[in-house]
Amino acid sequence: MGRSRPNKISPPSPSPSPSPSSSPSPRRGTRWGALGLAVALLAAVAVVERLAGAQTTFAFFYLVSIAVATWFCGARLGLLFCFASAGITLAEQWGLPRPVAITAWNTGNWLGTFLTVWALLRLIRLRGLHLPLPPLPRRLAWAAVVVGAGLLGCGGVFAY
Repeated sequence: MGRSRPNKISPPSPSPSPSPSSSPSPRRGTRWGALGLAVALLAAVAVVERLAGAQTTFAFFYLVSIAVATWFCGARLGLLFCFASAGITLAEQWGLPRPVAITAWNTGNWLGTFLTVWALLRLIRLRGLHLPLPPLPRRLAWAAVVVGAGLLGCGGVFAY
């Protein structure tokens, strides 16, 4: 007759799970670090733009902080950075001796450029890239697409 064998596999003992407040997840830590980096980049570009004078614009460099905020912190914060960057650009141009319509036009162009890059990054982040390339060149290819679109979007702004 059949002799029963003892069960050699014992069920795993439950391990205590760490409390959510004791150690932040890598995702949360990355998000907060990226938010700090994006804010620091936004502030640095604003300071450099202010020190350079009202006749120059560094609005193209706001795209870096917008990209960091959109990619690592989410679409809502990226959108907030778009409007904050356009607001800073408007504040820098406000005192120039030119009609308000021209200032509004330039700021609108920059806001359109910021929103275009934001939308492209959001789509890339949501849908991913489906090219038969290794991971790093794939990211570089999308970075080239985003930078190229930004350059096309603000090409008219550099012409004045």
